[in-house]
Amino acid sequence: MTTLRIYIFVLGTLALGGMARAGTKTKCDVVRSLKAANVGDSEIRDWLCLVKHESNFRDDAVNTNSDGSKDYGIYQLNNRYWCDRGNSRYTRCWQINSFGCGYRCRDFINSEITWDTDCAVKIKRCNSFNKW
Repeated sequence: MTTLRIYIFVLGTLALGGMARAGTKTKCDVVRSLKAANVGDSEIRDWLCLVKHESNFRDDAVNTNSDGSKDYGIYQLNNRYWCDRGNSRYTRCWQINSFGCGYRCRDFINSEITWDTDCAVKIKRCNSFNKW
């Protein structure tokens, strides 16, 4: 019986430890994703600052704004401008500014941040950091 209690305690501790980290990325995770999107070293610090202040490195963050729009994911990409607006992976600035990045908002609240980074880098390339 004591062995069973220890086993349950250990499993419970591991499960709670995993829950505490669920949805949180490390700085290294974000840097790897940015590097894969060809972001230069000179910009990495600005991106890390943005992620810290926008989502506190939470990849599952969703926040409702005063105008009723919502911001999604680690970069807090707004549904009014950047997601749920088109179905193609847009590349030109006029397309991105008109139709967003071509992703669904729910694509930005999972543990995979590749699409979030792709969209955020496109937004920054077209508009500087002014859209945040």
